[in-house]
Amino acid sequence: MEFLDISEQKHLNGISIESFHGLKRLRELNIEACQLDTIPKIMSEGISLQNITSLSLSNHRIHALEANSLFGVPSLVQLNLSYGYLERINASTFLLLEHLQVLDLRYNHLSTLSGEVFVGNFDLVDVKLSNNPWMCNCSLLDFINYQNGQQWSTLSEDCGGDDDGIEPCAMCREPYSTEGKYLVDMQQPLQSSCQMTIADSIADNCPSTCQCVADQVLCSGQKLAEAPRFFPPLSREIDLSDNLLTSVKADIFAPYNHLETLNLSGNGMTNFNTILDLMPLSLRTLDLSWNRFKRVPLIPGPLNITRLSLRDGHLAFIEGFAFVSMKQMEFLDISEQKHLNGISRTSCFYRRVRFCCDETTGIFGH
Repeated sequence: MEFLDISEQKHLNGISIESFHGLKRLRELNIEACQLDTIPKIMSEGISLQNITSLSLSNHRIHALEANSLFGVPSLVQLNLSYGYLERINASTFLLLEHLQVLDLRYNHLSTLSGEVFVGNFDLVDVKLSNNPWMCNCSLLDFINYQNGQQWSTLSEDCGGDDDGIEPCAMCREPYSTEGKYLVDMQQPLQSSCQMTIADSIADNCPSTCQCVADQVLCSGQKLAEAPRFFPPLSREIDLSDNLLTSVKADIFAPYNHLETLNLSGNGMTNFNTILDLMPLSLRTLDLSWNRFKRVPLIPGPLNITRLSLRDGHLAFIEGFAFVSMKQMEFLDISEQKHLNGISRTSCFYRRVRFCCDETTGIFGH
């Protein structure tokens, strides 16, 4: 079987991870107009759909796409998620879809997208984004900058309307001053309004518990139980080491597109994903040493981190392909882990890493 249509199932609210076992020739799957409110696990964790090239989930009730939502369908060329309830798409959702060419996201509830959401999808030729309530403010600028440099971006003079047979372009819904304007025309206006000097940035946004010097934000040793919610927009280095942090909100560093160095060492944090989800692509050096992480899971991405330190912690196990999203990583320090008794053979996925594991013995070294 190469084509399977199970659309318009009004009572379908779940699909077993083994439902399509053995369908190795399956290439097209249609699950339109069903009652699914989340991506089925067979598409995020299963192996039965690894060969399908066309998937339609239009007329859905899905509100969010997570980092691993589509890891089980890496061969997709066409993906239809139109006419639904999508409000949020993780920057890593499409990371493994290297062959994706056509993506339909029309008629959802999307208001913003990360500038990195399509960074690995080099084959994209058609992306439909119209009829979403786009919020045309500084948070969308990175995506607009990225979009306007792609072959699938449409010039405003080529945009049509719903009734003239020409594909409409994505338009701003808010703020009021931008309503009805095309996203492709907002690059220059947003760049002008969002631009800020370092001096203005520091004067207006330096946290009261920190010291700000040039583009550095120094908050070390302040006994902080929570990280400051805002930093100067042009910060290149943020030091939150030696505090009392047990967690960090996932999106706290996402807006800082100039951030290159982040130090969170010497705290009591336990959850990897709440820290690394939505990190800016500009980040190069991350220090998470002397924390309380017990496992390294599959880290969401993509990330451009070149140096990662996890020294002297409580690690007991490192999952397979844990660092797959860190394709640029050159240095990894996981030394002095007294409880580390298991490392998956696929943990150290990239040959660029200079400090990694010996796959034969599982012993770390240079």
